Amino acid sequence: MTFSEFKRDIEHHFGHYPTADQDNAINVFSQFLASRDSMPAMILRGSAGTGKTSLVAAMVQTLIDLRQKVVLLAPTGRAAKVFADHKQLQEIENYYKKCAEEGTNEYQIEESKKAVTQMNIIIGDPQRLAAV
Repeated sequence: MTFSEFKRDIEHHFGHYPTADQDNAINVFSQFLASRDSMPAMILRGSAGTGKTSLVAAMVQTLIDLRQKVVLLAPTGRAAKVFADHKQLQEIENYYKKCAEEGTNEYQIEESKKAVTQMNIIIGDPQRLAAV
């Protein structure tokens, strides 16, 4: 596949319009995938709430679509747990997308994402939480 095809597929799986930094990461990863280098490498890093996990999910789904083996390395147990529970991640992203559609501004969403990264567990009645 070409750089443009990889980029298109990753953006499709990302599901929303990327920020400039996210678009740069998508470009770098697309170049990484299209590389003919025998030992290419890529490291993705950034502050909490910048969309790294969402980008990784889109990248992983693109690789899965291509029937590639995917191995993720994470520096913390929390990060590894997030990668392992992709279904829950998708539900969270859908929640934030719905919030944006209903009028929540980008700053509020980003602050919420930052706060969520500091949580170990969420306690509450599942039906009541669903209403939130």
